Amino acid sequence: MQDVVFLTDSLTRGGAETQLTRVATALSRRGWKVGVLSLFPMSDFEDELREAGIPHVVCEPSRSPDDRPLIPFKMSWRLVRQLREWRPSVLITFSYHADVMGRVCGRLAGVPTIIGSLRTAHTKTSLRDKVYRYTEPLIDLTISNSQAGVNYMVSRRILTLRKTKVIPNAMIMADFPSPASREAVRAGLGIPEDTFLWLAVGTLNPAKDYPGLLEAAAEVAAAEPSFRLCVAGGGVALDSMRALAQARGVDGVVQFLGKRGDALDLMRAADAFVLSSAWEGLPNAVMEAMASGLPVVATDVGGVRELIEPGRSGWIVPRRDPAALAARMLATMALDPAARERLGAEARASMTGRFDHERITDRWEEQILHAAPASRGGRARHAPAFVVSLDFELLWGMRDKQSIATYGDHILGEREAIPAMLKLFRQYGIRATWAAVGMTLFDRKEDLLRHLPDLLPTYERGALSPYGVIDGIGDDERSDPYHYGLSLARQILDCEGMELGSHTFSHFYCLETGQTAAQFRADLDASIATIGRLAERPASLVFPRNQYNPEYLSICADAGFACFRGNEAAWMYHGMAEAERPVAGRGARLLDNYLNLSGSNGFIPHEEGGLINCPSSRFLRPFSHRLARLEGMRLRRIKGAMESAARAGRSFHLWWHPHNFGTNLNENLANLQALLHWHVALRDRYGVVPMTMGEVAARAREERAPVDSASLAQAGAR
Repeated sequence: MQDVVFLTDSLTRGGAETQLTRVATALSRRGWKVGVLSLFPMSDFEDELREAGIPHVVCEPSRSPDDRPLIPFKMSWRLVRQLREWRPSVLITFSYHADVMGRVCGRLAGVPTIIGSLRTAHTKTSLRDKVYRYTEPLIDLTISNSQAGVNYMVSRRILTLRKTKVIPNAMIMADFPSPASREAVRAGLGIPEDTFLWLAVGTLNPAKDYPGLLEAAAEVAAAEPSFRLCVAGGGVALDSMRALAQARGVDGVVQFLGKRGDALDLMRAADAFVLSSAWEGLPNAVMEAMASGLPVVATDVGGVRELIEPGRSGWIVPRRDPAALAARMLATMALDPAARERLGAEARASMTGRFDHERITDRWEEQILHAAPASRGGRARHAPAFVVSLDFELLWGMRDKQSIATYGDHILGEREAIPAMLKLFRQYGIRATWAAVGMTLFDRKEDLLRHLPDLLPTYERGALSPYGVIDGIGDDERSDPYHYGLSLARQILDCEGMELGSHTFSHFYCLETGQTAAQFRADLDASIATIGRLAERPASLVFPRNQYNPEYLSICADAGFACFRGNEAAWMYHGMAEAERPVAGRGARLLDNYLNLSGSNGFIPHEEGGLINCPSSRFLRPFSHRLARLEGMRLRRIKGAMESAARAGRSFHLWWHPHNFGTNLNENLANLQALLHWHVALRDRYGVVPMTMGEVAARAREERAPVDSASLAQAGAR
């Protein structure tokens, strides 16, 4: 079993592959069990991996990336099989094809946590945009090597901002500058000592825009024909680039060196470095040039501005502008050697402080532990929790969609379902949060009317407000069991381990047009006062219709709440007003009940807006005769998610409405019992602890502490 597995297209020498190897070997040295998977052959890092004791397996040993099948069934099967054999806690994917296949095959293999690694600020095609966007729910986190990459992907709705982190490329500063002799390297290249030498490093692919560099070189040669430019990089375009250099008349000053393993030695021989790329992430070659003490001229792409301070450590020119590139190259050549040396020294100093290899490894380690705290075979800082919450709302939560005539049987059935559920909770030792709509917690209209909030919601859709129908409800619970539930609330509170939380007073819709923050606060105050008549001040809040409004979290915190139930991270679960909910989202949510579209949705409680977010992992849909044949698939989906979360040291939050059990009670109770029985098995196997939302929040606040190097070392000790 591996702790962490890295997946990439291939391990040919490039910036992304270099970073993968550096992070993998660094984690291995720190005691992590690391494996590397490649989709295709060609490995320039086999020696480094072997020396570090890292196994490397190729999924498709007989094909090249250019020969990949349209639908890679065999490769996918091999990838799933290897992941199941290694059983990693965390899968980290590099490069486009590995990223997409890792998302799908990782979920099929049951990998608890999948982290994508974004190495570019460009997706090349609209098809890739769509593939990334629709598979993003399958990953838990994306780590980008540049803020520019995150900004690009978020602006195109490819990534969810809250599921991203930036960790730049790592530099082993002891390797820079190369100890090689400048004179010896130049002699090997046939470059005289007094000739100004530019260096470019990178695979010969469209991203590097070498045709543009050759055009710039032609302009430089026209003004200063004695310079030289060496381009180190392999690729199928090598012969065509040499031909293009000859066609432009610069084959005498430009040398295409082909694939090289001595880029650092070449930098020792160079006077300056040039990057002509059309798109990038955080260019590794620029970082290596700066660490080598070279002034850099680079195009304004990707994370270049996160590296170069113009005029201080180099210069930045517009992309695809050969004239501007040539002008800056000539200006650099015109500087005296002392000025270029000062620029190079500043460039190296900026690398030393910000991109030190050990510091960057610390950040990777922290994110891995945060994403999957049980990833080193040890226990998580907290035992994972099994959280159950129920939205107790009677007809108040459905009145704008249903009536007594169409849904009354569910509400009446709820009165039988709640005692039956409480019996199962006692049997299996379950603790649960019942988020109650305040209007349900009365048994007489006159009491309800005395506790109405000072401000009522002014929804644009008037039908959303329940206050217009109060006159038409019955006088008490006996005459109107659809709107009054005080007797049910007392049964709930008589059961050990039950927490009474808030579902607001009036089933308040926080994202609907027309309502205000002041009205929401008044509603919360009414809810708190109503619950206070029966139990302790509520600590937990559930937003009705899952209309989670981040702007209202501070209001909840000021009102004394400790936690809330957030939504799952996948796009189809994002909170929004009823009118804005797309049909595709409903369809995706339905499919996600049977097929693993969004992952396990296990979570680590975290602070947000002054509250602890205890987000939903899975809604327990009610039994349906129409979909009865799929019930086994649905239960397997939930059980698999529960186990994946537990294995990763993450908590799991299951929720539903009591009225969901109001019909087909026996079938719904059988499903619930099967899940609770499964929870007990996970309790024995992984130490899962049943907890209320309030208890999760209290534990998180008591023991919440930043992950530091000491705790990392302790967590990973073997």
